[in-house]
Amino acid sequence: MFKFRLQRILNHKEDIEKQKKEIFGALTIKLSEEEDILQAIEEERFATIKKSNHEKSTGNIVKLKYYDNYLKMLKERIERQIDVIERLKVEVEIAKLDMLDAVKETKAFEKIKEKDYEEYLYEEKKNEEKVIDSIVTFNTSKKDGE
Repeated sequence: MFKFRLQRILNHKEDIEKQKKEIFGALTIKLSEEEDILQAIEEERFATIKKSNHEKSTGNIVKLKYYDNYLKMLKERIERQIDVIERLKVEVEIAKLDMLDAVKETKAFEKIKEKDYEEYLYEEKKNEEKVIDSIVTFNTSKKDGE
């Protein structure tokens, strides 16, 4: 029966790979959520600009001042959200590289396991051939002795 000599290390590498994939996935989801938030803020800004432009025609200074302040606040939120997204993009890229490294390490050990298994099968076949040869030799010598 085949037993891989480095199975515990391979298991550990597989666990690490799984963790790295989960981290990458979670960060990717978080990035997507943050981009959705940015899009919602930008949509709110465009809607407010439309409302503000409409109020310009009415000449209501109080509402215009309100819209102006609100637009400034939305612009600041957009800038902060862009910063959050940029930081997350860096984190996602680092997590992606970590994950790819973990995948490479796991694959390297899987290749070693595959080669060890092929060598095991080769040795098993050689042993079977020896057993068959000895049986044939025994049977032949038994017939010759009769």
